[in-house]
Amino acid sequence: MKYQRLSGLLGSLCLLLSCGSAFAQDRVFNWQPANDENVRLDPGNYHTGRTYHPGSNGGNNHLDIKSQKPVTIFMTPESDWNAVLENPRAFVQLRQVCLSEHVVETTYTCDMPGEPMTLIIRDARQSRSRGLCRTWRGSRPR
Repeated sequence: MKYQRLSGLLGSLCLLLSCGSAFAQDRVFNWQPANDENVRLDPGNYHTGRTYHPGSNGGNNHLDIKSQKPVTIFMTPESDWNAVLENPRAFVQLRQVCLSEHVVETTYTCDMPGEPMTLIIRDARQSRSRGLCRTWRGSRPR
């Protein structure tokens, strides 16, 4: 009996030790840098970043944003943004996905639906001074 318990205990110990190395492996996300850009925004103005075209299951993006002054960041469907460009009054009906307000420095992530989405960065200031916003974008399809 003692030998059966000892072999079972030894087998369990070997199993635990071999599983521990599998859990210690680093996770790899394969983020690909898309670009590095600096944009100067006036108070209340918008900058449209790239339009992301995720797969049918959606996708996500990952942006590192550093700004001298607060900005608001969101994604909106490409068709909605095109409607705003044609008729600025349509802005009040604009869908804002993954909204982050009053950001100065952040890693912005967004799980996008399966439709083309445009990145919008808006200067959140009310004053007349100018601010510099730097963005680095990367994306990963699902």
